[in-house]
Amino acid sequence: MKISFEYNYQPVMIKQLNENDGKCTKQEIQEELHRSNPQYPAEHFKKFPFEILVKNNIVELIDDLYFLKSFKTYENDDEKINSITGYCDQLIRVCNPHLKLSIILANQLCQNTDQH
Repeated sequence: MKISFEYNYQPVMIKQLNENDGKCTKQEIQEELHRSNPQYPAEHFKKFPFEILVKNNIVELIDDLYFLKSFKTYENDDEKINSITGYCDQLIRVCNPHLKLSIILANQLCQNTDQH
């Protein structure tokens, strides 16, 4: 599965599931997506990232819960859980559009400084 670097939605959802025994309600995930993207209300996240992660067989929806399909393979391994959370945190920072804008501006400033 290819992670989209335009938005942080996929790693936010995976992290939320990973930190909650591999399962969450849609509302819990929407609230976390809102915390990570405060410019959007929780209700903004109706379709994505849910459909993409289900389609790519990363999560499954059973009744009203989303499940991280691979969580059962490492549920007793705190080191693995922490590692996945850390990786998601890195992706969330990289996918943050405000951070990308800051990096672009910083690079532009460095280029301008180098030219003078």
